[in-house]
Amino acid sequence: MKQFLSIRFLPLFLATFTLLAITTLSTVVRAQYFTSENTKTEILKASGHDSVVLSSKTPFEVPAVNDSISLTYHEPMPDSIMPRSAVVIGTITVQAEDVNDVVPMLEKYARKLGADWLVSFQEQKAVKTKDKWIAYRSQALLLHVLDDQFIDQNDIQYAYYEQQHFENYASLSHWFDMYGKGLGAR
Repeated sequence: MKQFLSIRFLPLFLATFTLLAITTLSTVVRAQYFTSENTKTEILKASGHDSVVLSSKTPFEVPAVNDSISLTYHEPMPDSIMPRSAVVIGTITVQAEDVNDVVPMLEKYARKLGADWLVSFQEQKAVKTKDKWIAYRSQALLLHVLDDQFIDQNDIQYAYYEQQHFENYASLSHWFDMYGKGLGAR
């Protein structure tokens, strides 16, 4: 009798387990942001009062973005929406003596670093340097977007390089093409 009950409930158990696994899997991998647990500060340019500083969140280089591709400026608020999957390159801070140099410098270095999205761009604001010069500073989060389908910002799951062991951008891109693209699509 015991064996009969276990065989009889096996299909129900498997169906429940499968449904639970699919629900959990689609929730966990709905949105992936690849980033590092550690931040590394890099000075990309320092000349006079002009500077470009990156707080890097990726341990490897991301391929540069061509000038023919337009950059996307995105502000997640007030709707709290973000692209579904991306490589978090880091936060860039640009400072220039001339207000008109800030955005071109920001875009130049964003492309060089592989960013195609600039998130939460802060307009240039005047700051007084230690030696009493006026310089203009701006900041943005740099992303290399893998899937630009918008999702709620609260659904983002972070995949850390230290746990995933991606050696370079090619291995991450290959993994995303094989496993990440179809998962979580709504």
